[in-house]
Amino acid sequence: MKYLLKINLCILYTMNKGKYTGYFYYQDTLMTKLPIFTDDIYKIYDQVSEPVIRAGFKLGFNFKHQVKECEKNIIKYEKKIRHCWKLSHEDFVKIIISYLFLVKVGKIKDDNYILIKNKNKRSLRNH
Repeated sequence: MKYLLKINLCILYTMNKGKYTGYFYYQDTLMTKLPIFTDDIYKIYDQVSEPVIRAGFKLGFNFKHQVKECEKNIIKYEKKIRHCWKLSHEDFVKIIISYLFLVKVGKIKDDNYILIKNKNKRSLRNH
């Protein structure tokens, strides 16, 4: 999974101007909260995780190996979050890449994340 970090750190920065906020849970633990641009989880996967997974294939990692590494990452970071350890930005990038890949392959069910549309701040000021 070390190759994950070297490829797409800047993609999450481009997503920060999103209309939605994604809340990603694993075993009832909030893994990360992320501003996103769409409510389609598979479009987010295509933008964020797919380039990293394809690079893993080019480096010689097979599908089973990548699934196992993503599962290990999610379990490791879930324990760290549950025990209130501080995580770096790179750790959150690994979490979201691994999480989206596991959603895509069906290892994490669809009811473990929430995508909520942000309210328009202008309409809030007028009332």
